[in-house]
Amino acid sequence: MSHNPSVNESTVSRLYIKVISAIGLCLLAYALGCVVFGQFSLEWLLLSLVTVLIVARTDIQIPKIANTVTLDDTFIYISVLLYGIAPSVALAGINAAVCSLHYANKRRVLPFNAAVMSLSVFVSATVTTRLFDQSPAVGASMGRLLLMAQTMALIHYVLNSGLVSIVSALRSRQNLLKS
Repeated sequence: MSHNPSVNESTVSRLYIKVISAIGLCLLAYALGCVVFGQFSLEWLLLSLVTVLIVARTDIQIPKIANTVTLDDTFIYISVLLYGIAPSVALAGINAAVCSLHYANKRRVLPFNAAVMSLSVFVSATVTTRLFDQSPAVGASMGRLLLMAQTMALIHYVLNSGLVSIVSALRSRQNLLKS
């Protein structure tokens, strides 16, 4: 999901963007610190490079829907399952930042998009790993692994979409429950 702000934003929407950006960017900074100062994983680095440089740039058209999707979220979920929350939050934030570079107003869009992705991946991964007690038993059961991935994807999608939808509703001064 991405946010592309217009010139006429309300004070409330600007405040909301600043608060969400601050929270998400703090999470991203913490995650990057964990990656830099933690145990280095060449495999995670390779997964990250493939995600950011190849997968995120490949759009997939869904029939009968105007929007396209990428598989980068799938690679982020794989990162959660293989490497944990902090490296995955770092990957999500970096990927969102790189994907935001094509916007004309990238200086305003990039921090919010990176923050929203970092925040939604952090929350969805944290909730999911707590619910499923990410242990070796998770990988031993394909059904449990699929349920964990689906739960993480659902939480991530709802949170990510919700955070971006709130910006749109605030900018257009619409009722948040009707937008």
